[in-house]
This record gives sequence, structure tokens and C-alpha cells, in this order.
Amino acid sequence: MRFLHAPLHALCGNLKMLLLVVITISACNKSHVQTFTPAAMGHGGMGTHSLYPNNSLESLLKCVASGADGTDIDVQITKDSVLVLYHNKTLDRTTSVNGEICNTTWSELQYAYYTGYSYARYNLIRLKDALHALPLQSFTLSLDCKFKNENPDKAYLRWFARQIKACCTEYPLLQTCFVESVNPYFLNYLQDLSLNIKPVLYTRNFDGGVNTAIQYRYFGISMSNLEITNDNVKTAQHAGLYVMVWDVSSFKDHDNALQKQPNCIQSDRIQYLLKQIH
Repeated sequence: MRFLHAPLHALCGNLKMLLLVVITISACNKSHVQTFTPAAMGHGGMGTHSLYPNNSLESLLKCVASGADGTDIDVQITKDSVLVLYHNKTLDRTTSVNGEICNTTWSELQYAYYTGYSYARYNLIRLKDALHALPLQSFTLSLDCKFKNENPDKAYLRWFARQIKACCTEYPLLQTCFVESVNPYFLNYLQDLSLNIKPVLYTRNFDGGVNTAIQYRYFGISMSNLEITNDNVKTAQHAGLYVMVWDVSSFKDHDNALQKQPNCIQSDRIQYLLKQIH
């Protein structure tokens, strides 16, 4: 009861001290949260929920304008050695032409466009078209290299890798990019070509992926945010690996990914990610 009858100035002093402690703790917690900011990257540009087709030049340029740090792009190779940006295995479902990238020539694809966009026409583009248009000094690319089948032969993988090297020779700033692949032989061959690219192993098996990445000295690993845990992220980072996550679309997905603190988040709604980071 003595506290109730304490002098007013003493009560005020106690309240001020308590308030100062609360503010200090709050500031420390806020500072801790804000110290970690992952790289914010798009997925094929603005992502699968965008007004623009994934991997189209329009989507990539819109991603640049959004303030993103970069984007992943899907890269396939034609039978006449041209690197083309396209995600799906077959062309007929989403474009004006049929077949597969690996069985067509660029002359057969150069006028192909994405279907389902009646208000505008968006063409398929080459990797070179993207490199020519994008500000590579300030915008990072991650080349998600997609092959003709799940077990391509080594000659095919070396051929694909040499075309990546040719692009790096023509556009030296591309050598700062990430190259994602499920295939260790492909990533190893790229390293043998003395490129300064950052090889990233795309994996669905965390333990096996980390062991392979450490064994071959890759830059990092890439996994679905649905398949990697907070502890997985910490384990990989403790081993010196860069961690990319994808399969991130909703606000809830972004919150979940941010809590894991990977090095990079590839988002299908990059504007959501940027808003939540900033």
C-alpha cells in the first residue's frame, strides 16, 4: 500500500524508467529484425500472376522498374544452339507454335508469341535479347537452365554450357549471374570453363543437395520454400552456402520465407515481397 501513497514525482520517475526500458527493448527488437534483408528477385520477371507472360521482355522490364534486385529466367536451347527464354517443356500449351524448344530452330520461333493475351502480343525472346535490354550493372539474373529431358547426355550438357560461355563473352556482366541447374555435371563443366558465374544446385533433397554443393564448391542451393525449413536454411548458410527459395506467392508465403532468412527469395508477386521488406 505504500506504493499507492508514494510522492507523485517518485511515481513519475518510476513510470519514466519503465517506459524507457520498454522503448529500448522495442527498438532493439526492431533493429534486429531489420538488419537482415534477403535479395528480392522476381520469377520469370513479375511472376506467374502478372499481366505479362513469364520470361517475356515486358515482364522482365517491369520487374526492373519495380525495384527488384533481379529475377530468375528459364533458359532452354534450340537445335541450332540459340538460348531461348521459356519455362514449359512443350510449346503448344502456351504459345502459337507446337513442339519443343530442343527440336526447333530459332527461325521457327522468332515470330512465336504467347497465347491468351488478346490485348497485346508478347513474343518469345532469346537470352541475348534480354541481356541487351536489361541493366546488368544493377540487376542480377539467375539462369534456370532447363534441359531436353531428365537425364541428358554429357555431350548435350557441354554444348549447352558452351553457349552460356559464349553469352558471357559477349556480355561480360553476365558473369556476375547465378546459374541454377539440377545437374551437377553441367555446373561442374561451367566451372571448368573458367567462368565467374555463381553455380547454384537446384534440389529437392536438402541433405543430398548440401553435400553435393559442398563437395563441388558451388555457390549455393535453390529449393522450394515449401520443402526447406528454418533449420535447413541455417545449416546451409553455416556451411558457407547461399540459399535461394522459390514457390512464394501470397502474403503468407512471403512472411514464411522471410522468417527463414534465406539469402534470396524468388517471388511470383515481387511487389508483395518488396512491400513486406520495405
